[in-house]
This record gives sequence, structure tokens and C-alpha cells, in this order.
Amino acid sequence: MKPTDQAPNSRAAGSGANRIFVVDGSALLFRSHFVFLRRPLTTSRGEQVGALFGFLTTLLALIREEEATHVAVVFDPAGPTMRHEIFPEYKANRPETPPELSAQFPMAHRLLESMGMKPLVENGVEADDLIGSLADQATARGWEAIIVSSDKDFAQLIGGDIRQFIPPRGREPAQWVGAEEVAGKWGVRPDQFIDYLALTGDSSDNIPGVKGVGPKTAAKLLQEFGSMAALYERLEEVTPEGVRKKLAAGRETADLSRDLVRIRTDLEVASAQTFAVGDPASRGTFRAFLQEMEFHGLLRRIFGDANAESAGQAQLAFGPAAQAAPAAVSVERDPTQVAGDWNQGYALIDSAEALRSVLENYPRRGDDLPPLSIDTETDGIAPLTAKLVGLSFGWEPGKAWYVPIGHEEEPRVALEAVQSAFGPLLADSQVTKLGQNLKFDLHILRRHGLEVGGPLWDTMVASYVRDPEARHSLDGLAQEFLGHEMIPISALIGRGRKQTTMDTIPPAQAVAYACEDADAVLRLWPLLKRRVADVGARELFTDLEMPLLPVLLDMEAAGIYLDGAMLDAMSHELAGEMVRLEKDIHRLGEEEFNINSPKQLQVILFEKLKLPAKRRTKTGYSTGQEVLEELAGLHPLPAKILEYRQLTKLQSTYVEALPKMVLEETGRIHASFHQTVTATGRLSSSNPNLQNIPIRTPMGRRIRRAFAAQGERCLLSADYSQIELRMLAHLSGDPHLVEAFRKGADIHRATAARIFGVAEEAVDREMRDRAKTINFGILYGMGAQRLAREQGIAVKEASAFIASYFEKLPGVKTYVEGCVGTARSRGYAETILGRRRYLPNLQSKHHGDRSSAERMAVNTPVQGSAADLIKRAMVSLHARLKSEFPDVRLLLQVHDELVFELPSAQAEAVAELVNHEMASVFELAVPLTVDQGWGRTWYDAHN
Repeated sequence: MKPTDQAPNSRAAGSGANRIFVVDGSALLFRSHFVFLRRPLTTSRGEQVGALFGFLTTLLALIREEEATHVAVVFDPAGPTMRHEIFPEYKANRPETPPELSAQFPMAHRLLESMGMKPLVENGVEADDLIGSLADQATARGWEAIIVSSDKDFAQLIGGDIRQFIPPRGREPAQWVGAEEVAGKWGVRPDQFIDYLALTGDSSDNIPGVKGVGPKTAAKLLQEFGSMAALYERLEEVTPEGVRKKLAAGRETADLSRDLVRIRTDLEVASAQTFAVGDPASRGTFRAFLQEMEFHGLLRRIFGDANAESAGQAQLAFGPAAQAAPAAVSVERDPTQVAGDWNQGYALIDSAEALRSVLENYPRRGDDLPPLSIDTETDGIAPLTAKLVGLSFGWEPGKAWYVPIGHEEEPRVALEAVQSAFGPLLADSQVTKLGQNLKFDLHILRRHGLEVGGPLWDTMVASYVRDPEARHSLDGLAQEFLGHEMIPISALIGRGRKQTTMDTIPPAQAVAYACEDADAVLRLWPLLKRRVADVGARELFTDLEMPLLPVLLDMEAAGIYLDGAMLDAMSHELAGEMVRLEKDIHRLGEEEFNINSPKQLQVILFEKLKLPAKRRTKTGYSTGQEVLEELAGLHPLPAKILEYRQLTKLQSTYVEALPKMVLEETGRIHASFHQTVTATGRLSSSNPNLQNIPIRTPMGRRIRRAFAAQGERCLLSADYSQIELRMLAHLSGDPHLVEAFRKGADIHRATAARIFGVAEEAVDREMRDRAKTINFGILYGMGAQRLAREQGIAVKEASAFIASYFEKLPGVKTYVEGCVGTARSRGYAETILGRRRYLPNLQSKHHGDRSSAERMAVNTPVQGSAADLIKRAMVSLHARLKSEFPDVRLLLQVHDELVFELPSAQAEAVAELVNHEMASVFELAVPLTVDQGWGRTWYDAHN
């Protein structure tokens, strides 16, 4: 099991004929719409159908995976409901439904009718009340009712034979909610949930609740008094006095809120039996609807060949008769592939002799060697600690083998025998190795004595290169390109509390799952290869991203030493500093309060101290960083709060957390570096996230002292100087920026001199700071309001300054306008090495979405090109250092900086080599310069 294939929560659900799934259709369409908001799914007619697609796939999953035999889909009516009569402001805060989503509601009704299902909707009645009534009526007749929705309001109905199912979304697994989950999440029983909502209110529905009573207070009160009625009967017993006063003042709104949040269960609705579901694949109307909506992938999954003449060729089983493993799907395959059904050509290798016999059949036809697809099975998802359980491989689509190595049960093939028989083929530099998230497999194999050589080809990275914001999981790629649903890992190891590990599974049961992974990669290879070429990214993939993979592999394996004693001392220092700050904050606030409570802080700032409230949120007025920064000039308390928050974050996120990430066997932190996360091409890291280690404050910078070299070694830091501004100069060709960089001038001082019309030596600190802010801000679409806020000047003055900037640097203005225009016509922005980022929102009618996409169109070529260059530098440095300075290790990549560990005696020579490789990695219109330093710690290397 790899990190990208973790099992979802246990469904913990029974099955049977007397069970009905009651679906909140309106909520499901809204939820699905926002999944596709960034990358809309459209037909050739220009209709957006993303919400409809998500809606349909959820229904199909219910029918097939949850064995739903009865499904009722309920919708809200178009006009006002009974609650609007009680409270005209009900749901007044909600924005209008986007027109592209509104158009999909009638489509959803048509879809259900094509499947033989009838949508349930009633004028003047909310879907929640129909759902509650249907569920209650079904359970009264001995049925189990499953409410399919993510809406928390349904927690009030849970109990007995009523439960809630929250469908999966993105990387979030599906959730089953019963009485235990309600109590665990909100601290109240389902029968108390109406009172809980009545006290807290609900900003999304504009339900007032009791002002000043938050979730924790409401839960505590209901735990003590049992119900809202009892609470008000014994109001004089409530402490503290402040809460009692709030409850007394809010009694009327509490009663009103209770009426609004209570879901009705007494409406007349059709019986559960009337919502029986047949096999949708047996209906010609359903097939015709899928064709009309151009859901070609679903057509292949459900009907096999999308061009088949009759629905009788359906390949995807539905309902209780569905097989545990995915059914075979007939898919139009790449002509270079060999036809082969899934799970028909998979075999278990039960001995060293059998392994050698299979490997002897690997076809060595001169230089024409077929790629070898490999995949490991492990007992965990941490690449540096997980144990190898098994290895699957294949070189012909439709055929794959599984070698059990670390299973508890026989048969097993000894690791030494695998090393002897398989090692030479894995190490063969002439054989291309295919895999999904291949870096994980290489870690596992290397740690078990199996080095992998030859060109590497990762389907996950290929998917990222063709579209960084697409789905890159193997499950998603198999569905998209092969029309095939992969066996879930949960089918083997279970889910939730009952989940086990792969080593406990009998080898024979692991064969289909393990071989399918290797087979899917092999089938995807020619299709993704073509897609990468289609988007002009072949060289980007083969010459940059794939050579980078072994670089990251070595970086992760090397890790970096962490000085735990230094962090322990810093922790004590921070704790003392926070105690001092807490006393100052309480003195300035004139009372003790919970500094970490936004609600309590709102009271102190805006009610007691009467500071101006800036931005309204769902829970009152914002106490976020920007607001506190604005208020800091009016009173000393906001500045102290900011300082306290900063220290709290340093303590919890770094000082206390970093030592827990040290691998006991090495005494080092081994961060993971990811190629497929950011949309611009930048690397990201986790455990820890090195990109976020603070450097703007003295205390934050001190954390770098904990990252150190050991023995007679040192750390070398090499950081591109102003790489993004240099890239802006290169891409824009602005003569003034180019000249300043070529002269080696202080770019911010030179910019200020030009804008203010003075000599460079006459530029003061304020002028330089303003130029620096706009120099960097222009890359991120900074407007006059933000510049005014950051510089403490009037918006009119900021606007004039920006206008002057573009007037004095016309090349930059032309570049910005050209970026947006080009990206709008192409549909994507592009880096200097051909990396694309698709920006569909450039065509959006929504101003906010369109403006955001325009900023990305400007920033992506700059930031993405800088990312391309440092990756290229990493690849070239990795090769040179291995041959010329084998004792040097590249440890970290953070933004535009590389950190190396090396013998102290080699520091000057290595620094010279690193500087040369980084500075000459690409010929720009301006020179690339590198700031360097070395010392025992990362901090010392910067000072």
C-alpha cells in the first residue's frame, strides 16, 4: 500500500433488501459542482456538466458498491419554503446559485428518469423535511434508512435504524455517521442536536442562535442540563454569569432558531418500496443520456465498447449481484498494446525456481527491450521504515506476476533468492522501469538490497506533466484512460479499526490486487506517453522530471541531522516568553481571557476596547493577521496578540514537532519531496514542510540552528539571488530591468530611482521599500489596495505609484498584458521549458475567479520557469558531485535554495562547482547569480 492508496474509513454498514438510501440531491449537485469549479467539465456544445457527472458517479457507487436496492433522490423546490414564512431572513446570506449549476438541475431530473428513478420534490417543502419524513416512515416499517448528505443538520435524525453516509470527495474518504460519531464530533447526543443548533445558530442558513454562545459552551450546557427546555427552566443555575446573561437575552432567538433547525418527520411521502432501483445498464434511455452528455468514460465502464449496439453488452455489474472484484471492461486500447483481460493473466510465483523460469522468458530482442512495470506491496506507507511484503511485475499488457516475500503465510520466496534472480534485470541500465509513484518503490527495493537502474518512467509524474491539476492517482488514471475500476486496497486489508496490513493477507488473495497495479501501469504507459507529447512536454518529462526522481530519492534517503538539545532549550525559552506575553495581553485587555479563542478576542477588541471592526465572518468579526496588523497602530494589544501567535506557532509546529519526526535508526529527519503537488512546477515537501520554516523573524531564523552537520562536516547553502525578478526581466525584455541586472545594481534601488526620477544615491529607505514591494507584488497581481495597506499610504497614492511603475517600465506592462492575452487565447500559461498550467477561469463570468486566473497567467511563467531552472540545476549537480565529490550530499531544496552536506575541507571547491552549475544552467538575458555560505548549521550557512 502506497501513500496515495490509503484505505478509506470503514463503511460499517449492513446490507439487505429492507434498506433505503435517501439522497439529498440538491446538496450533492452543489458539492459536485465545486469539485469541478477549477477545471470545468464541458460538452462539445459548451455546456458545463461537472456537477451532473459527480452526482451520477455517486449514485452509481451507491448502487454498486453499497448494494443499494432502493434509492430516493430528493430536491429543494425552486421558491420559498415554510421556514421563510417563519423567518423571512432565512438563508438570506446565501449567494445566488451560479447559472451553470442551475442549468444542471433539470439535467439531473432527466438523468434519474433515464435510470428509471423518480426525483422527489414538493413546492414549499425543503428537501430536509422530505428526507426526514421518508427516513422516519421507512424505519417505522422495519427498514434501515441511510441519509446521503454532508449536511450536519441530519445529525438530529440519527439513531436506531437511521444513519448518515457522507460520500467521498477528492482525497477525503467516505464517512458513516452514527450516534457515536455525532457525540464524538459535537459533544452531544443526536436527540440533543436540535437544541445544540438552536443555541449556536448556523451562519450558513442565517439562523441567529444565542449571541455569544459557541459550540463548546452549547455542548457543555446540554451535557449538564440535558435539553434547552431544562436549561431555561434552571437558568439561575448557569455559571458563569456572563453566559447566563447571554442565554437570558437570547431566549427568543433560541426558540425561533429551534423551530428553524428542526427537521420535520411528519409529512406524507411515498413508501420506501416505491423507490426500488433496477439495473440502469439495462435501460436504453440511460445509455442514450450518457451519450448525449458525452460521458464516454462511463459508457466504456458500463457498456464495455462505447459503440456497442445494444445495452445487453453491459460489463459493469450493479446491485447485490455485483462481483467483489471489478468486472472486465472492453476498452479501445493503444495499438501498441497486446489485448488481455484484467485478472486473466495474473499468476503467483511460489518459489525461487518459478521466479527464475519466468524471468528467463523476458524478451531480449537486441536493443528493442520492452519496459518492465514494477510495483511493491508493503506493510506500511513510510518509505524508509516499511517492510517489503511482495513485488509484482510484468512486461506484456494483460500478464503480470506476484512474488510474495514478507507475508506471514506460505508460500514465500526468500529475499535472497529474489535478489539473486531479479536483481540483474532490475539493475539493467538498458531496461526502462515503469511505475506509479515510482520513488516509493525505489526506496523500498533499495532498502531490501535491490537497486533499480535504467531509464525511469512514472505514470503519476507523466499525468502531472500533461496537466498539473488533473487526478494523478492510479485509480483515477485507470478510470480516465482505461475505463477500468481498480480493486480497492480495502478489499484486502479492510477499513477503519478493523484494518490490517498486507503482510497478514494470504499471498493467493493478494495476487489480483498487486498484479493489477503493475498491469495498469503497463497499459497506461503508451497512452500517457502520447498525451505528454501532445502537450509539448516530452523533453520536460524525459530530460527533467524523470532524471530528477533519483535526485529526490537520494535526498530523502540522506536526511539531515537535527540537534534535539538545541530545540529543547529553545522550547523552554519560548514557554517563558509566552507566559510573559500572556500577562502583557491580559493587562492590556484589562481582564483574563482565552487568547486562542477568536470569539473571546472579538469581545475584548471590538466591544470592550471599541476598536473598529474590519471584516465580518460567519462567526462575528475577523481577528485574523491582516486585521490585527491594521489595528496595531491604534492600540498595543493587537501587536502583542500577533507576537503571541507567532511564538505559539513556532513552538507547536516546529520546536515541539520536529524532534518527533527524527528517524530513530539514523537520528536524522527525512523529509519527503513531491513532484506532483504544486500547479507551477515547484517542489513541495512534507514531514516536515521545509518551505514554511519561518525566516522573517529572529526567533524563526533560529530554528535553522537545529539543522546541522555532524563530525568534520559542514552545510553549504546556495541560493539563487532574486531569481523571479531576473526571470521577469528575461521574459519581459524590459530594457531598464535588464540593464540594472547586467550592471549588478541593487534592483530595488534602481527601480526606485527610475520611478521617483532621482539618482540612485538619492534613493532613501522608504523609496526603496516601496519599489521592492511593487517589484515582487507585480508578479502576484498586487493592486492599489494591497500596496496601500502594506506601505501605509492612501489608495489613491498607491494607484498613482503603480501607474508610474508601468509608465517607467513599459516592458513589464507589455509582458503582463501579453501573458493574460496569450493564456486566454491558448487556455494555459507556459514556462520556458514548456510546462503548462491550464486556466479555464480566464473565461469565467465571475470576476473573482477571472481575476485570480489572470494573476496566475502572469505568475506561472515566472515562478514556474524559476522552478524549472532549479530542478535542472539539481539534476546536473547530482551527476557532477557523484563523480567529482562523492562525499557531498544534496540534502534539501527550499524555494530557490539548495542545502548540501560535505567535508569542511572541501567547502570552497564544492562551492565553486555549485556556483558554476547553478549560474550556467540556462542562458537568460540577465546573469544568474548565487548567494552562498557554509557553516556547521543551516543558520550559520546564511550568516
